[in-house]
Amino acid sequence: MFIGAMAALLFACGDKTPDGDKTIGKPLKLSGQVTLDPDYDYSDIVKIKAVVSGDGETTYDVATANWNNGNFSITLPALKKKYLTRAITEDMPDGMTVSDTEVMGASAVLSLRNADNDDIGMLYYGYLNESIDYVNMTMQSESIEAQYILVDRDVTISGDIEVEELGTMNYDVRLKKGWNVVYACISMTIRVVGEDIITEATMSMTTTKPNANYIWEAYMGNIVYDIIYPKMPQKVRAKQFKLF
Repeated sequence: MFIGAMAALLFACGDKTPDGDKTIGKPLKLSGQVTLDPDYDYSDIVKIKAVVSGDGETTYDVATANWNNGNFSITLPALKKKYLTRAITEDMPDGMTVSDTEVMGASAVLSLRNADNDDIGMLYYGYLNESIDYVNMTMQSESIEAQYILVDRDVTISGDIEVEELGTMNYDVRLKKGWNVVYACISMTIRVVGEDIITEATMSMTTTKPNANYIWEAYMGNIVYDIIYPKMPQKVRAKQFKLF
C-alpha cells in the first residue's frame, strides 16, 4: 500500500504433484472482535471469506463467516495439495536460505465481502504504533502483521536480504507441516528533506510472536499515504511484506 516491497519467498504456478487430492494440515480457527475505526463505514460488509493462493494469482474461497459487526469466527481448512505450488528457488533473493527447496505452500487472507460478493477490504491481525512530527516532517512507526501460511512439510527460512531503498529484511521462519502464523514486522522512519522523502526501515519475518498489543482491524479499500499533506491516514502496516 504505502511502499511496495515484495521482499519475499514466492510460489509459482505449475509443478503440481500426482497426489494433488491429498489433504495437508489441520484446520486453524481464527476469531475475535474487530476494532472498528469511527472514520470508516463498515455498513457494506456482509461476510468474511478466507481466500487461499499458492501462486499469488489463482485464488480459491475456502471458508465463509458472517461479519456480525466485527464479531467473527472463521476456520482455515486443511488444504488439498493441488492448491499448493512449488518454490522458485532460482528467484530467491541473495542471502536467503531455505532448508528444503522442494517445499510446497499457499497463503491465506481474510477478504471482506459485500452483498454482491465483491471484495471491498481485508481483515488483519496485528499491531501499529506511530508518531508524526509535522514540524520536522518526520514519521516513525512500528507495525506487525500476522500472515497465514500452509506448507506440506517442515521447513526453515533464514537469512538477511537487502530491500531496495529501505534496508535489511531478516528471516527467522520455522514452518511446521500444516498451517502456520508468520509475523511481518517493520520499524520505519520517514523524513521529508527538501523535495526528497528518505525512508529507513528494519524489517523481519518470524514465527516467534513478538510482544505487542494485537488487535483485529478491517482495512477498507486503498489508502494513499503522503507525508507532505497535513491530513494523513493512520494506517502504516507490515502487509506489503509477504512470505508466500
